[in-house]
Amino acid sequence: MKHSSTAPSHRYSTRINSRTSLRKGFASILTVFSIGAFLLLILISMYRTTIESQRTVRNNSLRGDYQHREEAFLRALIANTPNVTIATMQDNSWPNSALRFSLRWDPIIIKSLLQSNASVAASDTDLATLGLTPANLRKGHTADNANGTLIPTNVVLRSSSPNFGSSNGSGSFTTGVSSVGSPLAVNPEYPVPLYSPLNAIRNRTRNYPTICHRFEYNTDVDGWVGADTTAYPQFNILPSPSSHFSYKSTNTLVAKHNWWAFELDFAREDRNLTALAGNAKEYIYSLYEIPSQLALSSNSSANFGAFSDGTPWGAQVNLQGAVFAETLATTGDFAVDAVSSRKGAAISAGTTFNNSTITGAAVGSNPMQSEQRELAESNDQTFPISSSSDGGKVAFIPINRDISFYDRFAGRLSLADADSIQEQQINVGISVTTTRWAYYSNGAHQCAINLDIIGVISDTDQTATTIQLRYFRNGAKQSTTYSTVGVAGSVVWPDSTSASGLDFPFHNEISSNGTPRLAVYMDRLAPFLTTLNADTPDINHSISVNADYTDVFIRDPATDYDTTNSIVLKNAEDFTDYTKGFSLVTNMRLILPGSVNTTPLSDANLPEGINPVAGEPFYPPTSIFSPQKRFGDRSTASNITINGQIGSIGQDSSTFSNPLDLKSGTNAILDPDRIAANLTSIDHPGELPPINMMNWMITIREKK
Repeated sequence: MKHSSTAPSHRYSTRINSRTSLRKGFASILTVFSIGAFLLLILISMYRTTIESQRTVRNNSLRGDYQHREEAFLRALIANTPNVTIATMQDNSWPNSALRFSLRWDPIIIKSLLQSNASVAASDTDLATLGLTPANLRKGHTADNANGTLIPTNVVLRSSSPNFGSSNGSGSFTTGVSSVGSPLAVNPEYPVPLYSPLNAIRNRTRNYPTICHRFEYNTDVDGWVGADTTAYPQFNILPSPSSHFSYKSTNTLVAKHNWWAFELDFAREDRNLTALAGNAKEYIYSLYEIPSQLALSSNSSANFGAFSDGTPWGAQVNLQGAVFAETLATTGDFAVDAVSSRKGAAISAGTTFNNSTITGAAVGSNPMQSEQRELAESNDQTFPISSSSDGGKVAFIPINRDISFYDRFAGRLSLADADSIQEQQINVGISVTTTRWAYYSNGAHQCAINLDIIGVISDTDQTATTIQLRYFRNGAKQSTTYSTVGVAGSVVWPDSTSASGLDFPFHNEISSNGTPRLAVYMDRLAPFLTTLNADTPDINHSISVNADYTDVFIRDPATDYDTTNSIVLKNAEDFTDYTKGFSLVTNMRLILPGSVNTTPLSDANLPEGINPVAGEPFYPPTSIFSPQKRFGDRSTASNITINGQIGSIGQDSSTFSNPLDLKSGTNAILDPDRIAANLTSIDHPGELPPINMMNWMITIREKK
């Protein structure tokens, strides 16, 4: 009975335990499934994150590659364009269709792309050199696209559309030149525009990187530039461009700003393959015309701080502002605001900039090799030493014709052309622009008055017998020939002791060593031109004095300054007839026997915008250019004091010159004790003389 009573109980218990096991099994499968699904989601998320990360890395790599290509292209564009700008000013640049086409923006762009390798992928030859088989490669560089080349020119660069200027579509840039009288809303995102009434030249500048004297500032931009545009339409006070290179130590400079705007997007052609978001950028290409305005400047290599005999400048030279040279070196204790160069500077240990030394660079080494510039710029400071060769997207180019700058017969223009050039009325069929290079780069060509020696006694005696005087009357050049030997069509050249000769400004003299020279009496020049009914000294404000060595008997002064004609400037203390300044340019040796320009202007005759400090005199802006200057006309030289600026047009960039090594009338270097100089920079266009040495500064910046 016991057995039969327990059996059912055991079977029941077994069934209960079996059901409990089944429930536990179902619970384990659900857990595994849930955990697996969760892990799968994590893996998918990680995969997606990895893909996105790879896409980001790829896009950043592509953008970086495009950026490097753009930078290389822009640097090449800066290097190629200045020579083309010069070529647009050359004779026959417009009639010659092949030459004219080569000067357009399109071929400049193509050349820059090729030089920068911005449009060339790795060639099969290059790949084979690396041991790679081109046919088996899947190329990944950005120069590979459907066309096998980078980007067609008309896609790489296309015109932008600011509120002024206009464009011609493919191959043209937006130009910062508008027509006079057209409405203008100055857009602060762009530089201040120039104006020109010449439709043909204004239209050409969209397609050619050309400049022109007829591009000017007018009253619509008053308030956007620093000086009155009616008085100073050519050069005005502008903000200095922001770059590693600083020509001047101040935030402004006296210049004219020519500019073009264009859009650049290297990735556009490949966008259907890369799916890369657009990255078009607008750039401003700028060409600043900068007349020389520094206290000291040299177009060749120069040494500042000591005379050639090693005597320090010391207190004899009071220098305020900046200095420039192609290659620059300082010596001893030299104090300056800033220095700039084209090819580098070697700085002495005693050189101070605004009473501070530049540390971190070895004495005499290139200061750009230290980190001082970067540290200064990180603190929003301007580094006082700069070189355009280290400046990135910037180039600084002195317009240096060497000896030709002084010579009206170098690259001679016809007389008719020279007359019309002064008013810039040249037929636009001669060159792409109306401003021709022979005029723009030659100081003698730019002079309003021309005095030429066109006849001499013989090839051994260079005493002048016939001179030709050209000047402006009613806006056109007039010409009178004076002769001592009765040349047909000439007027009698009066003797210096005659009644008429006492008013005549030009006379022959013989120097103490027996060589001929032509005396120019500055106090007689303006009154004499008045008797000829010439235009006022505001127009007849400069004179070139040259010997016409194209004549078989007249020798080129550059061949022998000691025996050919020289010029002596007499009675030159008072230039107040020339309220807007005066310039003299000669290719002969120039003798300065006495003081020059020592009479200040009255307050009533000051140039527009010039307000000197009370009690300080302001002298007519004056420039004197000669390949050889001699101070004094006796064996013992007088003391020399120079106020203003000193500039040097060097002929040998490998030899360091000293701009304060002055010579006496006996060709001996002056004793440093006899020299004193107060040198300052020009900060206002009213301080510019009529004739200046010119510089170009080229920059490219992204429009903000």
